[in-house]
Amino acid sequence: MIVSDLKYGPYSPSRLDTGLCPFAFHKNYVNKETKKEGGSLPQDRGNVVHEVFEKMTAKMKVTGGAVFSKQEVIGWIAESMGKYPASMQETEDILGMASLYASNPPKHILPDTDIERKMAIKLTHWVNEVPQFEECHYDDPTAFARGKADLLTISDDAETAIFYDHKTQPNIETADTFQLGFYAWVLSKCYSLKEVHTILHFARYGRYSAPVVWKSKPTVEELENGVMNLDNIEDQVMTRVMALERRDAQDLNQWQTVSHHKCIYCRFISKCSVWRDVVETHPETGQILYVKDAASLKVMDSQSAVAVASLLNVLEKVVETCKDNLKDHVKLTGYPVAIPGKMYNFILNDSSIDWTKVNAVKIRKKTFEIFDKYKVPYVNFMGFSETFSKSIWMTENEALVKKLSDLFPRKYATTFKGIKV
Repeated sequence: MIVSDLKYGPYSPSRLDTGLCPFAFHKNYVNKETKKEGGSLPQDRGNVVHEVFEKMTAKMKVTGGAVFSKQEVIGWIAESMGKYPASMQETEDILGMASLYASNPPKHILPDTDIERKMAIKLTHWVNEVPQFEECHYDDPTAFARGKADLLTISDDAETAIFYDHKTQPNIETADTFQLGFYAWVLSKCYSLKEVHTILHFARYGRYSAPVVWKSKPTVEELENGVMNLDNIEDQVMTRVMALERRDAQDLNQWQTVSHHKCIYCRFISKCSVWRDVVETHPETGQILYVKDAASLKVMDSQSAVAVASLLNVLEKVVETCKDNLKDHVKLTGYPVAIPGKMYNFILNDSSIDWTKVNAVKIRKKTFEIFDKYKVPYVNFMGFSETFSKSIWMTENEALVKKLSDLFPRKYATTFKGIKV
């Protein structure tokens, strides 16, 4: 690979994720088609929250704590919403996130903590086929990789960094994602760090993930204890970048559609060959409206089978994501989500025997007494571990079954699903 002359860089986690689909990458970074006016709700919401948190954190550094007036925070939010209008749809949620951040700020905010820290590295040379990087300016056209740290604190001995990333999404995840690994890798090259700790801040809930430690060449024991390997991240980054750089910008055959789990967020979905023949989308937003003709989903040969499988792969991920996000919303608000003809909520399942409690000493003693009363040998219903088995209900003694049913404690579970209304 050429040291400084990248065709499609500098690379970021989002650019590399877009590269999972060559078609989307070409539209965004090669052909560079003009973006539609205005942002999506997730984009605008994230921009507002990040801007407001930046102002709040800056003041925390000065005051040593969260000291804000209500009007001050509202003013910051209103100012940002003026730039990102789609965010107004979630005004209440954004106000709630700001309130939670004020009451539960990050633990590692120090006077020298960097806010929205820009970082970039460039590839300078190779040593024994190993790439060598050094820090460069964020806007350097020869930069190889770059990103921004929402919050960055580096230890006094310059060996450890603590990196926070704000998330406004409803779903919860761990801080060992490719995105955070990428940032940890860039940081380690900028500062020659021994380890980087990444933490996700889930702004909707005022919660922080457990820190994940990233190191270059961790020991076997460290790997077993959950330390993540930065060398693996570098291998992933280099492989993805090299695969993209080898594509000819003018040869459209090299930029075919590949469906994956992030297709639903693509702003070019309405132009995507996987979607356009079967899914009707909104001409401006790309939002999926409905499936056109069921006949278009028929599997006639190997080629159509691959096309249908590709669509199904994306739709399954869309359904999973929608359910998770709805579930988190209902759990947070305590209210179901209703649409014409359907309501999404937690539904109580049929109860079941809590066999753990059945085998507690107090319950077992009463159980033995009931068996003795009806002259039924209880040993026939004891397992090898001396626990009662579910075959206990197979006895034909209805009176015994009724007594045990009344005695045995039950447990209840819920399932999140949509029900017809």
